[in-house]
Amino acid sequence: VILRWAFDIAVLKSVLPIWLSMKPNAAAAFILIGIALLVFSTHKAKHSILLLNISRFFALLAGLIGLVSLCEYIFGWNPGFDQWLYSEPSGVVGKSSLGRMAPDTAFCFILFATAWEFARRPRQTNQTMGAALLIGAVLTVVAVIEMLSFVTPNIRIYGWGGVTMMALPAAILFAVLGAVIIQGSWGSIFGNRFTRFTRNIMISAYLSILLAAVFALYIQ
Repeated sequence: VILRWAFDIAVLKSVLPIWLSMKPNAAAAFILIGIALLVFSTHKAKHSILLLNISRFFALLAGLIGLVSLCEYIFGWNPGFDQWLYSEPSGVVGKSSLGRMAPDTAFCFILFATAWEFARRPRQTNQTMGAALLIGAVLTVVAVIEMLSFVTPNIRIYGWGGVTMMALPAAILFAVLGAVIIQGSWGSIFGNRFTRFTRNIMISAYLSILLAAVFALYIQ
């Protein structure tokens, strides 16, 4: 996505020409999340606390980008934050503010940063992991709703409240990240060795999330 904005590569704009493309700030936040996941996955026992804090920092930074973008919608700010990396031309389909990520995209970044903070605190408890599990479920539901909206007979042009809608690649990534949070939190609470019962509960939970997303889309 960053290369698409830097060199105006049409192939990387979106899945289909009529669909909205991911914005530079959203791409930058996903890069920060990728760094957070990479740092955490490579941590060693000797430097676990330091690398854990670095991972949390990058995740919180991604959440901060989402928070600033969401505050722009709520308070009507326009400090030019959305155009810092690259300028977006006017007249883009489905855009209410140039270069600004969708409010649900910003909300999902906040959800992930919050869930990651609960899930990767130095001192973990069942309560913190349960909170991460719940937030991960909400993140997955929101992402799946956005994904399903792209396959409905009448594809909407705008998102929440008539403003910018989430790009499909962002929705897919958030759905995957939400599933990662759910599975990691579940494993920390109930153990990594799933019995047949806990495995069935996990499958039921995923199906319940999918059902909730479909129902919410139907109501919308």
